[in-house]
Amino acid sequence: MKKIGLAASAAFLVLVTIVATRAGLEFSGGAQSAGPVPGTPTASATRVALPDSDVPAVDYTLDLETGLMTPLPEAIINSLGPAYVGMSTYDQTSSRYAVSPDGSRLAYIADDPVDQTTVQLFVAGIDGTEIRQLTRHPPICCPAAPDWSPDGTKVVFQSPQGIYIVEVASGSLTKVVPPDPNYVADKEPTFSPDGTRIIYTHDGVRAVPVSGGPSTLLFGGGIGGMSGASNASVSPDGTQVTMFGHIGGSCCYRVLGNIDGTELKPLGNVDGTGVGLWGSNASGTWSPDGDRIVSRADIDSIAVTDVATGQVEVVARGNGAIWLDDHTLLVEVS
Repeated sequence: MKKIGLAASAAFLVLVTIVATRAGLEFSGGAQSAGPVPGTPTASATRVALPDSDVPAVDYTLDLETGLMTPLPEAIINSLGPAYVGMSTYDQTSSRYAVSPDGSRLAYIADDPVDQTTVQLFVAGIDGTEIRQLTRHPPICCPAAPDWSPDGTKVVFQSPQGIYIVEVASGSLTKVVPPDPNYVADKEPTFSPDGTRIIYTHDGVRAVPVSGGPSTLLFGGGIGGMSGASNASVSPDGTQVTMFGHIGGSCCYRVLGNIDGTELKPLGNVDGTGVGLWGSNASGTWSPDGDRIVSRADIDSIAVTDVATGQVEVVARGNGAIWLDDHTLLVEVS
């Protein structure tokens, strides 16, 4: 596993003129088409050389207020396993961790201790205690991208077998979206803030009831002004959304806007200058207070964007990150 550099302070800085309107809308139905207004960055990014010393070689937490970096508990790191560390069976484009709503537990992907050619879903205390395996093969091979339900009782995940919800207490499985044999696996499932639907990527951003059934296209295919959309995450209050995709005929941007498709505006690198903002770990994109989002930036970098001002600050190098609380990130180094 390669060692990464970190900037607890900004390594890049770009200002983007964005007003993130909180419309107070309920999360319901498909988004209506509305013309997005492309933004223009007001400053270019400045790259700063950073030392590689004193950075954990394993996944760690980063306190943005103090710069303190703390490796994840040894029990969790050790449970990841050799196949996971070598990335021989893990989909590097999929998120690995999700934190429970109360911040006390992690759901994460690690090697199956019996069959180390596959990965499975585990839960553990944030302190590394009470590690428990939730899925096994058969029937599940290679889950990814977990997300907790708002009440902390369930976890949704993607797999080649479809999108499932697992009851954390009992381990019982419910298939929400069956696999499409003619399509790449449905990706990035998350619970809607009210817990009634699953938001996921399949030829656009879709929503499906937690009990399964027909899905509704929310963004993409021209809906919401998006010709393509993926990697969506809804704000904690349900009024806003950030995603990656095509706005109009242009490709590709991370955008921010209202859940009804209005006020969609690009974030970060808009005209070839500044910081390019790409995918995020959908389950942990938004800070719990809804004020900031975290996403990958350029190559092997982690950026935090202020929703109100559009200010983008690259705070670490890594493959992904999620919010643990309003000032702490869990950074994936590989």
